[in-house]
Amino acid sequence: MRKLFTLAIVLCLISQAFAQVTKPATPGLKGNGQVFYRETFGWADPTDPRGWKAPEGFRFKDTTDIGFNWHWWGNDSLVDSKYTREPPLRSTTAENGNLCLFLSKYNEFNDPRIDVNNSIIFPVIDCSSHGTVVVTYETSFMCYEDNNTWEMLMEVSVDNWLHSAQFDVSFGVNHKGRPDKTTAGIPAIFRANISDVAAGQPNVQIKFTW
Repeated sequence: MRKLFTLAIVLCLISQAFAQVTKPATPGLKGNGQVFYRETFGWADPTDPRGWKAPEGFRFKDTTDIGFNWHWWGNDSLVDSKYTREPPLRSTTAENGNLCLFLSKYNEFNDPRIDVNNSIIFPVIDCSSHGTVVVTYETSFMCYEDNNTWEMLMEVSVDNWLHSAQFDVSFGVNHKGRPDKTTAGIPAIFRANISDVAAGQPNVQIKFTW
């Protein structure tokens, strides 16, 4: 079994926003680049006590039951952690807000630091009429961990999690690194062709785990 965030939260993976699941016009791939599923996180809801509400079908998983999980954050000036100084992601749809997991903020005053192992599962996506499926999203984070005991994963299942394929979405960053060496708050683009798993499948589920 994988070991997630064993020394967690010296690790700082912050301001995360997933933009869309797409079928882009990439050489060698079928399809015309048509977007058939998109999520831009316009989740603000003043009628909810939290000020936001996830649409139906999203699920949050707090594996270690510490009461901390992914959440929506509006497009404002919050800066996370005295160490990383990581601002909210200024994505192309920043006005809608972002999907975030402020790991370092959770552990800023915890000593010893507490392991975090959290997931968000997207609603079922029907890919039955698509021969090519590519996941694309915008992300911003800083790694503040100097060992290999942490993981950032995207998992894909077509059989309600009896089986799943795993994709490393860490960009291979090391201590104090950012994806594609971007500056704080500026989005990097992650892209993965998941056609071998998802193409032609009616019950595709995607889970992100930090």
